[in-house]
Amino acid sequence: MTNAAHAKKLKVSIDLPRGDTAWNHLTGYDHKALAGIVDTVIVMAYDEHWQGGPEAGSVSGLAWTEEGIKQYLSYGIPRSKLMLGIPFYVREWQLDADGKPVASRAVYMKEVPKLIAERGAKGTLDRESGQMKYTYQKDGSTYVFWAETEQTVKQRIELAKTYDLAGIAAWRLGYESADLWTTLLRLK
Repeated sequence: MTNAAHAKKLKVSIDLPRGDTAWNHLTGYDHKALAGIVDTVIVMAYDEHWQGGPEAGSVSGLAWTEEGIKQYLSYGIPRSKLMLGIPFYVREWQLDADGKPVASRAVYMKEVPKLIAERGAKGTLDRESGQMKYTYQKDGSTYVFWAETEQTVKQRIELAKTYDLAGIAAWRLGYESADLWTTLLRLK
């Protein structure tokens, strides 16, 4: 397919999950071979903690994201082909009395300020994720989420610059607030 696309002067990119060197050998991805075929590889550096997963946590902690960049570079993927995928969403977790997830839902990044205000969520800096962790109570349950903000997007852009990557990509357009684009253009 890539040859046919290139013949038409089209570019081909592939999005691959961030993964983990501990279990990448169990997947069907040959990262280096794929990078040799396509024009761009986008690291989907999100879903560190996912719906149905065993524990509540950030969608994409900053240290976890950076480790993913390092792993992808260790596969031999040229920096000029590698883009960092960033989330424009968070996951809100409902917890049981033991702090285990009961349910979760995705919340668009642009809706986070409203969620904080409406629920009276209290935030504290979570050093492990590098994000603000918010908690609130509703109907006898505890809810928690790690905020994706303009500041964390800036930090992700700085990671892409630090590692001299080809750029960033986002999941997904429309989840962000319109004013984020002013920030992104300033950081270009």
